[in-house]
Amino acid sequence: MSKIIVEPSSQLADEQIEFISKFCIFCEDECKTLGSGMTVVLTGDATKHKIVTTAYFNPGTRTMVVLALGRHQVDICRSIAHEMVHLRQSMNDFFGVQEIPDVGGFFEDEANAVAGQIVKKFLSY
Repeated sequence: MSKIIVEPSSQLADEQIEFISKFCIFCEDECKTLGSGMTVVLTGDATKHKIVTTAYFNPGTRTMVVLALGRHQVDICRSIAHEMVHLRQSMNDFFGVQEIPDVGGFFEDEANAVAGQIVKKFLSY
């Protein structure tokens, strides 16, 4: 299971943290990344973590940082799923094959599509 770090700046309630934690387990199973050593940081401080959008994944450290402050928990989960797909892509050595744009292209399009599918499956689970 992923290590989840909830920073106080995220201002997440205990129920939200529990929901997101359950989602992370479900998402790891769906993405086949269980045991990957992934760390998920939930924050409210985009500046501290240099978040330009809503989340990012660092394949070198297997860390994702997700902006949680002011966002609905399902939207936070979608960001987690998106970054988890990037983890799977990196585990399959897809990164480095081509440059990855911030918007569009195979890697981003796959992460967006699969993230939506995972969230939908989780909510109907």
